[in-house]
Amino acid sequence: MIFIFTLPMAFFLFSSLAKGYGYGRSSLFIDLSRVNSRQTGWQDNWAAGFGAVFPLSRHFTFFLNFSRWGFQISAQDPRLITGRLTLSPLTAGSYFILLPRYFVSPVISLGGGYIFSQYRFDQKDLIAIPEIIKFRKDIKGNFAWETGPGLLVRLSPRAVVWLFFERFQTSLKIETTLVDLNLGTIKRSETFRFTPYLYRLGFQVSF
Repeated sequence: MIFIFTLPMAFFLFSSLAKGYGYGRSSLFIDLSRVNSRQTGWQDNWAAGFGAVFPLSRHFTFFLNFSRWGFQISAQDPRLITGRLTLSPLTAGSYFILLPRYFVSPVISLGGGYIFSQYRFDQKDLIAIPEIIKFRKDIKGNFAWETGPGLLVRLSPRAVVWLFFERFQTSLKIETTLVDLNLGTIKRSETFRFTPYLYRLGFQVSF
């Protein structure tokens, strides 16, 4: 599924749009983020990502970004079972550069995309009841938006370092399926709000 979305990104990167419309050079970047999940029982983590930036004007640039967040879930979260949740946001949007001609410039990001999810729980934590022949719990991804302020520092005409504080907002759905020999198949779904904070450090290089 992720591969399907990265193909258009690669095509876009090497297309004529990647020339930057004459406002500057398009760039590739890597970033390191501290992800604060703001969820009880979810351990905060460090995550890596990568992406591309395409100048649209002197103040605006278009970005594509993919990252991968891994959360260790403890028994403190009553909605889930001890395990590991991996969320993979694929987002696009715009950076607004307030002072494009200066060595240091404030930046504002605004974008959105889709968060893919994969949840694996520990089977040993389940209570063994003979009547229960199947138990499954999934977390469904969803569309999300992101925004936040940042600071851009130009190291050279081709190299840039930036810092961002961003807030994501979305909702995730927990789907539980239970097959009981006496009660049959029981399905339940629950949606909860997910608004993590990201502290991002990135290194960007023009090509």
